[in-house]
Amino acid sequence: CYLITDKTLFEYQRYKMTTDYLKDVIRKLRKSIVSSRNCT
Repeated sequence: CYLITDKTLFEYQRYKMTTDYLKDVIRKLRKSIVSSRNCT
């Protein structure tokens, strides 16, 4: 179960629009959305 945290937002703002970072974030977000279904 993954939660989107303030740390994630902070890192996003810190790295801004780096393409590789954005791809990584999108991958993590997809995992988060899938994993969130397993949250209780």
